[in-house]
Amino acid sequence: MNAFAAAIDVLFSDPNMAIDALYRAGGVGVGSSVRVIRKAPDETFTFGEGRFVADTMTFDLRVSEVPGLATGDSLEVT
Repeated sequence: MNAFAAAIDVLFSDPNMAIDALYRAGGVGVGSSVRVIRKAPDETFTFGEGRFVADTMTFDLRVSEVPGLATGDSLEVT
């Protein structure tokens, strides 16, 4: 394990940064437990003359935990 991998492991094991989630391949099935880091950046967009701010929610997860990540997969945050 190199220093980068060790640092990523520390971030995903920190209870203040990462949370538990359930990953389901294809969006169905029993699923497997993974750790994710939740990010909630606001997204700004324009429509006509108006400028709007929308709430967004994104998650970082380790590809090593879900190597076959594909469209249609789902995450359930508990």
